[in-house]
Amino acid sequence: MTMAELRLGIVQELLKKNYRYVNVRLVNTTCGEVDSFRSTEDFLMAEYNECYEVELISVKEVLYYEESEKCSKIRVIILIRDLIEG
Repeated sequence: MTMAELRLGIVQELLKKNYRYVNVRLVNTTCGEVDSFRSTEDFLMAEYNECYEVELISVKEVLYYEESEKCSKIRVIILIRDLIEG
């Protein structure tokens, strides 16, 4: 799938769950790169090559404790892999 298809699909699912301000982490397992976003909107608006082909490995929701705010929050972790044509 393309990066555009991935992001659109993920954002649609997050908004269905009313996760507008959820922390999103995009992890590329091919190169080890991690991109972190403060909200669903930040994830949607980030600049990527929208035609870039990736494989979705997994999407997980993780509950974590935010010490500075003294509350639990949800982080969505998206694992992808580059589709390398060879």
